[in-house]
Amino acid sequence: MGILNCDTMNKKIIPLFLILVLVSVTLGCISRPYTSARASTAVITPVPEKIPEVSQKEIPKTIPWNETKRHVGESVTVYGTVVGTRYASSSNGKPTFLNVGRDYPDRNRFTVVIWGRCRSNFSSSPEIYYNGKTIYVTGLITEHDGVAQIEVCYPYQIRQ
Repeated sequence: MGILNCDTMNKKIIPLFLILVLVSVTLGCISRPYTSARASTAVITPVPEKIPEVSQKEIPKTIPWNETKRHVGESVTVYGTVVGTRYASSSNGKPTFLNVGRDYPDRNRFTVVIWGRCRSNFSSSPEIYYNGKTIYVTGLITEHDGVAQIEVCYPYQIRQ
């Protein structure tokens, strides 16, 4: 037994190396399915039998604050700038008033009313947060003492 020369080692290593490469390639082909570069995945979305229609009643119209008296009894979105606010914490129901367009006591104002039971739904004091901002308020317009108003209980009813 002696030392192997380079020719003998090459004759033993090269076939082993080729076998190893062949086994690796074969296993690689078996473990992955063939995919073409053009292969694509189709997504089938079922089509409803009838596409639901949205009635005009479900989308409230948007009106400026100074037209609210003509729309008493309607659900609409009213827009305007809050020009005065008041949290009447000692009054019955603890209301917060957001006066839009004109301030109290002007009867031509539009008022957003947030009752005390709803204040906790707001992350900050509405009378501070909305003061001076242009808002869009959605709800049913009612009238109280000749002043048009919308009662709001949730922040999503008031957008900026």
